[in-house]
Amino acid sequence: MAIEYDSKALWIVSAYMAHDHGATPPQDSLKLLVSEANNRRIPVIIGADANAHHEMWGSTDTNARGECLFDFILAGNLVIANIGREPTFMNSIRREVLDITMISEHFSYFITKWSVSQDCSFSDHRYINFDLNFVENPEMNRSSKPINRKRTVWPIFRANLESNLQLDPPTILNCSDIDRAVDLLTSAFRCATNAACKPPEFRGKPKPPWWNLNIADLRKTCTKLFNDAKSTGGPKGQLGKISVAT
Repeated sequence: MAIEYDSKALWIVSAYMAHDHGATPPQDSLKLLVSEANNRRIPVIIGADANAHHEMWGSTDTNARGECLFDFILAGNLVIANIGREPTFMNSIRREVLDITMISEHFSYFITKWSVSQDCSFSDHRYINFDLNFVENPEMNRSSKPINRKRTVWPIFRANLESNLQLDPPTILNCSDIDRAVDLLTSAFRCATNAACKPPEFRGKPKPPWWNLNIADLRKTCTKLFNDAKSTGGPKGQLGKISVAT
């Protein structure tokens, strides 16, 4: 499903990853969708019945399916929105976290108040609740702008990184300690990158308020047809008729 906000698009996807013998998640169709979303810089939210275990999203253990899915999450520039270890799947003999909410990394601020509902779902899978926040986040927008890493000011990067990293490595005793260490390292590198890799200033004309993705696609189509008409020639002074479905 695609929804629009402020002339922008957001893709919302429901995915079921069947526990077939020998199958590894996710399916190829989901890989293609995430790749297309990244290429077009469209944020995507994926709610998945993953049938996969990984401690990173709160499962009691990690299995091979979970490792495959976690590799996809990292490669697809996605982040896990799950919070805590409340089971999303419950029956008379089993309680486990099998349902995962994923979102594009640079738009993770869209999801707030993620939780597993206590309401009866009349199913062995429980409802997942979260709010969608479309208010612009200056810090996240700053990091989502393109960065020319070839122009990194390395002395600034090193100095900023050293000042943000603890000198003594944190003690790792459990999964919570790992999460805190990852957050610390990620935050330190993000701060150093923002300080040393300034994004290019926008020099183009701002889009008018009525501009949207549909108009952008129509413009591309018109440009292609116009160029095709020029290359094929025709009666002098004419380039042929160009019709675009709206």
